[in-house]
Amino acid sequence: MKKIFTLLLLIISINMGSPLSEEEQETAKRGIETFNKILKKSIISQDKTKLNRIKKVGKEITKHIDKEYEWEFVLVEDEALNAFCFAGGKVLFFTGIFSLIENDDQLAAIMSHEMAHVLLKHGSMRSKAHKLLNIPQKVGKELFGDLLPNDLEEALEDAYEAGKNVGIMMPYAREQEKEADREGIRLMINAKYDPYEAIKLWENIKKLSKDAHKVPNYFSTHPSHDQRISTIQKTIEKSER
Repeated sequence: MKKIFTLLLLIISINMGSPLSEEEQETAKRGIETFNKILKKSIISQDKTKLNRIKKVGKEITKHIDKEYEWEFVLVEDEALNAFCFAGGKVLFFTGIFSLIENDDQLAAIMSHEMAHVLLKHGSMRSKAHKLLNIPQKVGKELFGDLLPNDLEEALEDAYEAGKNVGIMMPYAREQEKEADREGIRLMINAKYDPYEAIKLWENIKKLSKDAHKVPNYFSTHPSHDQRISTIQKTIEKSER
């Protein structure tokens, strides 16, 4: 399984090095569509103070991003601790996030991490990964599907899906989170925000996470809080050399 994961990363890395302008445009289109769907179902916050903080931090970060996105920042009324950046430069914050952050540096930590996912093209890479991993399943079904009883065929498909998700896609997603953590810190530093506040932020999140140790890290799409703090610490130390 580890060899398959390594091969997958290699194939995607090679593909990502070639011009993919049409694919990037398609990814941005899907991102904007998702963003607009969420807005239609959401209540736009009228809290101008919070929105202005988001826009101010966003302006400082995007000054140092060499991408021709039409950046848009929106705040919606929702107590969930969530924030997203969609392909195409659409940034969405939930009001609940302000119960977590202590200052604009921590706001920048969240925003830069979400932006990093888009800048690193993680959305299109995940899409490509799913397509690549579905090939063996499709080929196997075409070759042997008619020879297998229906219940056995379904069981094998379920087993393949479980192995694909747990053995490949979950660790792949965790690696993308680490990449976004590292790139997010670089974005913070470029925008003159204090990267050490990102560590404080994750320490606070760790305290709030009641079930932090109940789910084995192997079955998680995100690194553990301690792993994230370690990744951020190492990235900061490297930037100071």
